[in-house]
Amino acid sequence: MYSRFSELYDLLTFDIDYQKYASNILGFIEKENISKPNMLEIGCGTGNLTQELAKEGYSILAFDNSMDMLNVAFPKLIDLENVNVVMQDMYKFAYLNYEFDVIISLLDVINYILDPDKIEKLFKNIYSGLREGGLFIFDINSEDKLLNVLGNNTYIYERENVFYTWENTLDDDLVYFDLNFFVKEDGLYERFKETQVERYYSIEFIKSLLEKVGFVQIEFIDEDTAMPVNEKTQRILFKAKK
Repeated sequence: MYSRFSELYDLLTFDIDYQKYASNILGFIEKENISKPNMLEIGCGTGNLTQELAKEGYSILAFDNSMDMLNVAFPKLIDLENVNVVMQDMYKFAYLNYEFDVIISLLDVINYILDPDKIEKLFKNIYSGLREGGLFIFDINSEDKLLNVLGNNTYIYERENVFYTWENTLDDDLVYFDLNFFVKEDGLYERFKETQVERYYSIEFIKSLLEKVGFVQIEFIDEDTAMPVNEKTQRILFKAKK
């Protein structure tokens, strides 16, 4: 997963407002009066959100388990003195004798975890990596987005030299994404496929896991509007405190 896809990721996510998402994170941090936090970003992908947060002068350690995605991120982040980027498995990260003020994980990272038990394992790992009073900020795709907007629907897009179809198949709480890409290069089209899977998780399930692990003061908002969640919310942004 992600090998050829990573090269097109930024082109395909043209509609993601990274500045807005960074602003939402800053809002939660400022409410807790955390000044210039040291931050861990889990699943940094191609580094777009990392770039926005780095503008605040935060000390950021960003990791992803895909070297293909990191190869796209490195050129954007290599000159930022306050950012370090590594390849790391999110279930195994451990920084002995070091605790973060804020740990973040955005843009579908949680939904890509198909085994609910692994989410609990991840939350425990994150909890242990935070200082007392530290924040865990993350998002999930909503029920409406995964089960209705994506669901069993097919979409067709054309961006610059890329034409692609996005076919979705709903199977209970799982949504299978079958993407077919046609990339124009030197007058010819190269075709390749990418298949991904996400699982829907309810707000109630996520809250119960956070509480089980020990998190308190759990809040959530509509990530796109920063308003209360409603039936048409597409992404839900959570904040939980250790």
